[in-house]
Amino acid sequence: MSRRRTPEDAKYWLDEAEERLEHARGYVAGRNARILCEQAHYAAEFAIKGLIIAAGHSFVTTHDIKELLETARDAGETIPTEVNQAKGLSTYAGGGRYDFDRDPGLAWVGKDEYGGAVEAAAATVKWARERSLRILREHNRTDPEASS
Repeated sequence: MSRRRTPEDAKYWLDEAEERLEHARGYVAGRNARILCEQAHYAAEFAIKGLIIAAGHSFVTTHDIKELLETARDAGETIPTEVNQAKGLSTYAGGGRYDFDRDPGLAWVGKDEYGGAVEAAAATVKWARERSLRILREHNRTDPEASS
């Protein structure tokens, strides 16, 4: 039996999302940005998981952004267009990484692709944090920002 998740658990996921996003923003011109895109994926993934917890719901163990956004939608969230862009980030994590083994050309991520990935992740993290705080306040649950 799993334990009921708390607002502090939501805070953990949201803080982890912010940390991953910070790492993702470390682009160096001319270098392969694939690993940074992977961090962007995790930022979006963790942010959505934090929001789902804040909403009082649970999620299956997955790295699939599309599936997590569907769970958030099932929890009553309206997904903004810019957040829907994060669905493409799943390429950089989980099973998508194995595509790089089959086609090494896919392993190179340049500046433009990287920029889109970080933009989608940043929009997702911002949205998830704002919605989580609002939900927790509306339901008189502990504000995860209060303990920061």
